[in-house]
Amino acid sequence: MFDGVFQGLAWLLAFFYDLTSSYGVSIILLTLVVMAVVTPLTLKGTKSMMAMQRLQPDMRRIQQECAGDRQRLNEEMLKFYKENDINPMGSCLPMLIQMPIFLVLFRVVRGLTHLAPDGTFEPKYLSQASALYRSLRGQTEMLFLGFDLEKSPKQALLDRGFIVALPYLVLIALWVGTSYLQQMQVAGRNPDAMTPQQKMMMRVIPIFSLTAIFFPAALSIYWVTSNLCRVATQGYISHRFYNVGGLGLGNKRGEGGAPVIDVKAKP
Repeated sequence: MFDGVFQGLAWLLAFFYDLTSSYGVSIILLTLVVMAVVTPLTLKGTKSMMAMQRLQPDMRRIQQECAGDRQRLNEEMLKFYKENDINPMGSCLPMLIQMPIFLVLFRVVRGLTHLAPDGTFEPKYLSQASALYRSLRGQTEMLFLGFDLEKSPKQALLDRGFIVALPYLVLIALWVGTSYLQQMQVAGRNPDAMTPQQKMMMRVIPIFSLTAIFFPAALSIYWVTSNLCRVATQGYISHRFYNVGGLGLGNKRGEGGAPVIDVKAKP
């Protein structure tokens, strides 16, 4: 049932490979296409989050009025969100969209490096006439800048030792570092307004990034590229809507040290 999805993503990779003749650059270009779709949703989710911050007193009032009646509370909050054009899940939507793509890409990479009985690649999901299929067929590595994109850091470490695995570990460090940087950007906008859930996310997301050690390096290329795009997006959001400079890590503030939040600003 999902073969059509895998074939579609493999076709897109093959298209970019026709243009670049590079496995890694093809994955980067695919990531940029995904981010071009996701970024407008990120901006929209940010506007919803800002509106929720501005309307916190009204939301607390509703919670107090409906204390002890969860059904009424849910109904009133849904009505409140609709009246104020707020999507409480808006800030999570970009990540929710990317996770299925990440999992599909994992399956596609596994398919492209599927092993034939002779131990060489026999790619799945691709037309045999494509340049990507011909470049992989009969090979045992999927190389980009010295990385075998088919291998995970764990495999490289166990099979070839620390020196060979070092570039893979640097890639993981980039994954973790860019994930943490995004959380710092969000926290830097209004630290006093952070909820316990947001503080927990600051700790959980970078730790989750460590799971990269089990994934093929191709997925690390995808996630680091998408993280860099999100860092740029969050820097724009911090500057445009919160008046925070320095890629969202500065301390430019409004009067009294509070962030300047322009909920009317357009992306």
